[in-house]
Amino acid sequence: MFNLFNQSTRENLQKQETNANKQELNTLRQETINKEEDLSKQEANSFAQQTNLVKQENMPADFETLQKARKDLIGELDAIIMYDDHIHASNNAPAKATWEDIRNEELVHVGQLLGLITFLAPYQKPLIDSGLKEFSEMIQKQN
Repeated sequence: MFNLFNQSTRENLQKQETNANKQELNTLRQETINKEEDLSKQEANSFAQQTNLVKQENMPADFETLQKARKDLIGELDAIIMYDDHIHASNNAPAKATWEDIRNEELVHVGQLLGLITFLAPYQKPLIDSGLKEFSEMIQKQN
């Protein structure tokens, strides 16, 4: 009986210790996430200050909004890739037509976000235009 009591007590203590460890791990995870978010904000603010993005003419007044627009652009491109994969993997005509329509709407979103990005950071538009021009010249040389 004494051994059973000890075994039961030991198991209860182990469970309590495991729960405490889980709570401690969750707390540490949350603290780490909070620290990473703070560091990201500090890095963005530091970058903005170092390059005077906020103060210079034709520079983005809201760096976080610009970054969010860029991340949204990535999300739209990921969605386009996903819908294209669905389209190419299916033989179902209604499904393909639906995915094509949705994909095309994502392409419209890409254009809208590029417009927003160049509005928020007009100094980048000439760089983007330069890249498009270089690509066009390269294609013309190949043809």
